[in-house]
Amino acid sequence: MKAPRLTTVKKALQSLRASKAKYVSLDGLAHLLGVYPDVLGEELAYFAPSILLDPTFNVRSIEPYLSAYISERSSTRKAKVASQKEADAYDSVAAFVYGRMTSAGGLVDPSIRLDDHDLRLLMKIVKKERERLKKKTR
Repeated sequence: MKAPRLTTVKKALQSLRASKAKYVSLDGLAHLLGVYPDVLGEELAYFAPSILLDPTFNVRSIEPYLSAYISERSSTRKAKVASQKEADAYDSVAAFVYGRMTSAGGLVDPSIRLDDHDLRLLMKIVKKERERLKKKTR
């Protein structure tokens, strides 16, 4: 079972907290969010697998699990900042590509996927190289 999207869980928790009803069904919560009950049920089945099978399930009972999931995921989603010191380690974009994207023998590996940190680092290197080229043309 895959983990639910953080935005969906946040919206569900916000709607549960805004509702004054003691009993909130999956259909009622889906109506509040403006999504289909099946889609919302698939997301919330991570917390209570019987939510799709039991139409009398009170979604309010999983509210503590939703808030714990949000706090846990929010704390682990902090993006690592690409520092200028890391960018200075590479002289050019070609040096970055050679250092990060090549396999043994110096061939560029097409299966390499850059994460957010690598892309931020590459943007700093590109900016630095463009500034260097502007200075040459002046």
